[in-house]
Amino acid sequence: ALAITPRVDMAVAFYLGLMQYALFAALCDGQRARQWLRMSAVLLGLALGVKLTAGVYGAVLFPMVLWVAYKNERSFLAAAKETLIYGGVALLVFSPWLIKNCLISPFPIFPYPFPHHVKEFMEPWLAALYAAQRRLPADNITDITHISTTSGNPMDLFFAPERLWPIGDTSSWTLNLLCLLLPLWVLSWNVSLLNWLLLPSAFYLALFMYVFRRPDMRYFAPIIGPLTIASIEVGQRALARIFSPAVVKKLFLLATAVVLFPTFVMMGVCLKFRPTFSNLSGIISQRQCLKDSDVATVASFINRNLPARSRVLMLFESRGFYYRVPIIQDARGTNWLLLSQLPDPVVKLRSLGVTHVLVNLPAMVYYARLSPRSPYYIREHALRIFIHDHLALQAQGYYFNLYRLK
Repeated sequence: ALAITPRVDMAVAFYLGLMQYALFAALCDGQRARQWLRMSAVLLGLALGVKLTAGVYGAVLFPMVLWVAYKNERSFLAAAKETLIYGGVALLVFSPWLIKNCLISPFPIFPYPFPHHVKEFMEPWLAALYAAQRRLPADNITDITHISTTSGNPMDLFFAPERLWPIGDTSSWTLNLLCLLLPLWVLSWNVSLLNWLLLPSAFYLALFMYVFRRPDMRYFAPIIGPLTIASIEVGQRALARIFSPAVVKKLFLLATAVVLFPTFVMMGVCLKFRPTFSNLSGIISQRQCLKDSDVATVASFINRNLPARSRVLMLFESRGFYYRVPIIQDARGTNWLLLSQLPDPVVKLRSLGVTHVLVNLPAMVYYARLSPRSPYYIREHALRIFIHDHLALQAQGYYFNLYRLK
């Protein structure tokens, strides 16, 4: 499956939202229930093809699939058969992704079940870097977010998402404030459709909060829509016990305007100060749009000036898909933490064939200020010494500095 947007989590939310809609259509339209179930299975397969986290939401909705199948078939055996067909259709749509993995590795969902075998399928120079890894100090940190997050409080989902996940733009994502009305569900617990809308999403939310403690807000994208719709419904039902329908309607129009106001403000800021809309509307060219992008500037320089045999190590940067030369991305923000523990880091880099180092210095400074423990792991001072002693500046931007090994 192809993502409908570069932000794959939005694509997953899109497919899963349609999948859940198809399940509700199957629940309400008995005459075409089977067609709606097939469509739901196709959409689940597409979501899985974009990102495997879709499987978690699919599993949460599995009881609804069983119920829809039983409600329309009125037989346990027929419902079981329909459910197996549902899974088969989803697997068939998902299969191109599995086949592709089997062609490049022995495992269809590589590398998740067998991460210790990953280095067997790497180029020797990259596998050598993994072989050099030692046990990390103190808490055995394997991801920069483990030291920079400070809270696991569910209320941070609404008011302080940066405490849960301080990385990237998802540090400013919040759940809709209307979701604070969800406890009023106890007044409408006997409404079947509302339960199927709310309970799977609430279970998904609780599961991620329990398992990950400090999850990335992007993983909640599939449930924002269902929870918001459920919140509006339970709020309206609660207020209808007190006020007339006309008053309830006005109150919710007011609440909706208040909740959406920050979104409209952010949209205005993005349209005014970012070139994306101007490029889409044709006011400025793609070249002009990219000219203002530090990522595009550095990628263009590397692609134009570095020989094909060059190898670039990224520090505190993980966007490596723009480059034509081999890149070691820093997806977990721990490349420097690993490298700085080696007896002679520069010798190791030379033995691996690394010729250049790309450093996102503002990101490093940002991570180093997030937590009292951060400087111990970020090792900002040690990195600056390493840069001064062993690296020569080759290109400089606002966010990125490109160095070559001396």
